[in-house]
Amino acid sequence: MPVPQLRQAVEQARALGLVRHRPGAGLSLTPSGSGLADVYDALARFARRHSLPAPVCDFTSRVQHILSLLAAPIALASQDANEGGAPLTAAEDLDEARGLLHQWLHENPQLTQGAEPVLAA
Repeated sequence: MPVPQLRQAVEQARALGLVRHRPGAGLSLTPSGSGLADVYDALARFARRHSLPAPVCDFTSRVQHILSLLAAPIALASQDANEGGAPLTAAEDLDEARGLLHQWLHENPQLTQGAEPVLAA
């Protein structure tokens, strides 16, 4: 990422309360930022489990694809095993991912302006 874009992203994350500057230590995640990182990780794991958007792709593409599914869900028919061994359909698995995102947004109401229509799907 070019330096100007990186600076802009850092400033936006700081303005949203996702990161803070710690003298001598650089940037660190706030509790909200850490929670969002956990949500992104869960979305990426879902995408890997279901080979979305492709069997091999980067983290950002996976998260963006799942966020687009959450905004406009489609029928997912594959079936995989979750960590407990019980089968989950991809749609049920996607519902769990949606729940994590909803929980984070509920815990961070300062960041939800404009997100409700996308997440209502």
